[in-house]
Amino acid sequence: MSNDNRQIPTVHKEINKQTGLTPLQEKAAIMLASGKSFTCVADELNLNRCTLYKWQDLITFQCFYNKQCRDFKDNLRNGLFGLADEALQALRDCLHSRNDAIRLKTAIWITRIVNKTPVGATDIVAELVNRFTWDGERSRTYLDTIKLKEEIERLGMSELYGLKDLVSDDKVADDEEEEP
Repeated sequence: MSNDNRQIPTVHKEINKQTGLTPLQEKAAIMLASGKSFTCVADELNLNRCTLYKWQDLITFQCFYNKQCRDFKDNLRNGLFGLADEALQALRDCLHSRNDAIRLKTAIWITRIVNKTPVGATDIVAELVNRFTWDGERSRTYLDTIKLKEEIERLGMSELYGLKDLVSDDKVADDEEEEP
């Protein structure tokens, strides 16, 4: 007979139904996501560090921790947007500096950032057609003309674009032909 020394999991009545975690686990995840070390969190919550490492293996803990990290990241991004006016003014001040080296470095930096900034789609027609086009069998391309028409109407563009304005005849024909 084997001696099984495994601990029986404790059933907690206070598990949050949305997160699947106890309040203590939630607090630990929030503290870790805010940048506190495992040692600091364990000390503050009067836990063994091994418990934190075990919790880290739980999918519920991982997801809650990741949500907290995303929230912290979103808050940071929002805070940075709030500083945009000041940052732009600082750049303007640098561009108008009496020091040629500062003006040049600022101009080069701004140019590099602008050049690296991706620009999204600008062609509404191409985006609509791409959204409702997919590759089918035998290297054929299909277009869902019904959904395309619905989207055009939903966007209030039906008077600007008819279906023939959006796609070539061969794409429309592909969608209307039946598979053998």
